[in-house]
Amino acid sequence: MIKTWFHLSPTSIPLAQTEVEEVLLQHKIKITNPILHFSNFIIETDQPIPAVTINRLGGTVWTAEQIDTAHTADAIPRLIQTHFKKLADPSIKKFGIFAYANDHYQPDLSQQLTQQLKQTIKLSYINLKRPRLNSRQLKHTLVFIIVHLKNTFYLLKLTWYYPWEAYMRKDKHKPFVQPAEGMVPHKIARIMVNLSLNQPPNLYLTDQYLLDPFAGSGTILIEALDLGLSVIGIEKHPTSFAGLKQNIDHFISHHNLTNKAILYPGDSTKLNKIIEEKTIIAVATEPYLGPSFRTKTNRAGKQYYVTASQPNTPLTHQAIERMIFNLTKLYSKWLKNQLKILKPKSKTRLVVILPTFHFHNRFYSLNLIDKWGVFDYTLYKGPFTIKSQRDLVIRRQIYILIRK
Repeated sequence: MIKTWFHLSPTSIPLAQTEVEEVLLQHKIKITNPILHFSNFIIETDQPIPAVTINRLGGTVWTAEQIDTAHTADAIPRLIQTHFKKLADPSIKKFGIFAYANDHYQPDLSQQLTQQLKQTIKLSYINLKRPRLNSRQLKHTLVFIIVHLKNTFYLLKLTWYYPWEAYMRKDKHKPFVQPAEGMVPHKIARIMVNLSLNQPPNLYLTDQYLLDPFAGSGTILIEALDLGLSVIGIEKHPTSFAGLKQNIDHFISHHNLTNKAILYPGDSTKLNKIIEEKTIIAVATEPYLGPSFRTKTNRAGKQYYVTASQPNTPLTHQAIERMIFNLTKLYSKWLKNQLKILKPKSKTRLVVILPTFHFHNRFYSLNLIDKWGVFDYTLYKGPFTIKSQRDLVIRRQIYILIRK
């Protein structure tokens, strides 16, 4: 059996773990003995996990294969030397070491081990002051990872590192951005797309579509296109729709994609009048979550919240309750109408971000989804809270629903 480690993003460890489990299930890869240690999700498989499967992941920082264990730090250099002789081949030109204690990167220990091994391993060493590798460093490089958990040191061989440069390029090269709207990060969008599918993306046909009914600037659609899916996006506001079209057209042309992207201006509570005779295989979206908030300071030096639309009116509990009422009304109309374009008993998945409000040490949630489901959707998994700054009023939570 092969023991593989997934080092999960701290943004939401349960969400990232669920993504790994669902993606492996879609690829029919059987896992045994799953264990979560801090942000390390460890599984056993009877064969190596293909690169095409790992490359789909949005919530994993790196993957590694466990190759040995030790009970003392002194034994590590000898173990590395032994396994280096087994694993190195003529194509390997560089060498590196990551060292972790529980969840925390240990740059001093990494540097110390590197200095010790320089005596015997005659290769150039990559500088690992922080645990981030770029595509140039990964090329022809053998990286060992040491993780100290409880009384055991685990020796791993790095097999994959998330392509952070590609994520940065996606944001940097967007012709249209809406920073004030609080865009979904690309990694979260990728997780949402993966969780919305029932099978690997390459098994869907070009006339089967992932739908984002609140497309905004197109982040979720871009990640779906990047995975090889055809997409449909709906956006109500004219300025946002024009920007959405710019972003999607640019991404498709820049990457020479052949999968389809259909964009409609319109109201997502009337989807059945916008989308006709299209096969929707998945839905992933972040709807409108409420107004943006900012802090102000009064003459006594005390901070308070206001909304962007009412910058001179302090936020109150009653205002939060009105927001929840209005959002519940919007979401209910959208979810009910969406049933008209999703086939009954199709088990189509809907992955959606919904808000929870945190104000004056109280949490306010929408009374929309409970253990009995909502309308003709079943709650499959969630909610998963996305880690955010403590002073934010709106907290994002991801739900996975299934069409009954």
